[in-house]
Amino acid sequence: MISLVPVMVDASTLLNLLATGRMEQIARSIADTCLVCDVVEKECLTLRSADGSRIEPVTIIPAIEALILHRCAMSEAEADDYVTFSASIDDGEAMSLAIAHARGYSLVTDDRKAREFAVGVGVEVYGTTAILRPWAEENQNADMGEVLGAIERRARFRPPEDDPNFVWWMGIHR
Repeated sequence: MISLVPVMVDASTLLNLLATGRMEQIARSIADTCLVCDVVEKECLTLRSADGSRIEPVTIIPAIEALILHRCAMSEAEADDYVTFSASIDDGEAMSLAIAHARGYSLVTDDRKAREFAVGVGVEVYGTTAILRPWAEENQNADMGEVLGAIERRARFRPPEDDPNFVWWMGIHR
C-alpha cells in the first residue's frame, strides 16, 4: 500500500487510472480505501478511445459496485475549507482536499495548485507517477509501455519534467 490512510482521488488522476484498463489492480495498491466525492464522480465522464481518435463515455459505477472506489459525501464541517479552497482550485480538487484535510486522509491529484494547497495544510499527496511506479515494480509482468501509452493517448497526461518520476516514465514510454 502506498498510503496507510484512506485516500481521496481527484478526477484527473481517476481518469488516468481508468485509461489504463487496470484501475482495479492499481487502486488496490494505493490504499485499503479509495474515495471519490460527488463532484469528482460527475467530472469523470469521458476518455479518448484506445487509438486517441474520438471521445468515449466512461463510468466509475462498476468500480463503486465492486467496492474498489467508495463514494464520500462532504459534511457541513468541511464546507468552510471547501469554500476557501474552491476560490483557487477547481471544485473536484477543492472538495477532495477539504474532505482529506478534515478527516486525515491522503489526496491523489496531479493538479499542481491542489498539490501545493494540500502540502500547505499538511495533507499527504500523491500523483499518478507516484502511484504507478511502485505498482509497476510489484507487477513486473505488466506491460508498462502499454499502460503509460494508454494514459497519454486516452487521458492526455504526461508528467511534467519536474516530476520526480519523469525520467522513469520517459524511459518506459517515449
